Amino acid sequence: MKVQGSVRRELLSRANKTKPLVWIGKGGYERSLGEVKRQLESESLIKVRVLKSATLESTKEEIAAGVAASTDSEVLEIKGMNFVLFRPKGGWKRYRGGSR
Repeated sequence: MKVQGSVRRELLSRANKTKPLVWIGKGGYERSLGEVKRQLESESLIKVRVLKSATLESTKEEIAAGVAASTDSEVLEIKGMNFVLFRPKGGWKRYRGGSR
């Protein structure tokens, strides 16, 4: 289940104005998970940049899905080499009816 409608549009609008807070490089996303988790705890909406060296073994879509699954967050958008992650501070109950 995904964040939908006006909430999704508002989140993407906010994300559009931000710069990437985390970069994923040739070490893979596993090496950046700690930083992604820290940023999601403080910001709840972050932009992540995938460097070309990270896409030698995985696609940016696979990387985004792996990071989202590992951090209990949702990929809102993949655009170019960036993707936007969202994890609400108060938990998913408000957005998904408690399904997560």
